[in-house]
Amino acid sequence: MNITTLIAQTKWQLFRTLESLNVVGKLSLLLLLSTVLAYFLAYQPLANRLIALQQAATLQQRPAQFTAEPDAKVNEYIASFPSIGTRASKLNELVDIAKRQQLFLNEVTYKTEDNIHQPLNRYQVELSVLASYPEIHRFLNTVQRTMPFVAIESLNLSRENALDEAVEARIQFTFYFKRP
Repeated sequence: MNITTLIAQTKWQLFRTLESLNVVGKLSLLLLLSTVLAYFLAYQPLANRLIALQQAATLQQRPAQFTAEPDAKVNEYIASFPSIGTRASKLNELVDIAKRQQLFLNEVTYKTEDNIHQPLNRYQVELSVLASYPEIHRFLNTVQRTMPFVAIESLNLSRENALDEAVEARIQFTFYFKRP
């Protein structure tokens, strides 16, 4: 038996088998053949490519090298704060901002929070001012822009009459100073 006869017999057998199948069988066979083709033409090449990329990525990975210690960045940040020795001048700067904006500060109170385990010293200033909303807004913006080491902890606004332009603002600032 030669090869051409074998191919012809296999072909005849395949067509006979296909003719004997009903529609559901033919669809099932078509689905099976398309799945096998998809596996070899699409999935297998992609899986091989993924394995190759993973191997290349594993070879290229190097341990992370830090240029500076994390503490160095923290120390640099802390160094940007004014020292505790400049506390009086920084408080005068706050009063000068209010004077330049023609605001009169009422009931100014001070409170120091000293925690030796913290690198920054907290100094709280609570004050009251009577002004319009835009004036208070401008004052707070100026303080935040010119004194980045000051945080606004609380702001309470109240007015006696809804028709009044003047508003009483109780403002609590926290100044942060670095330790010597």
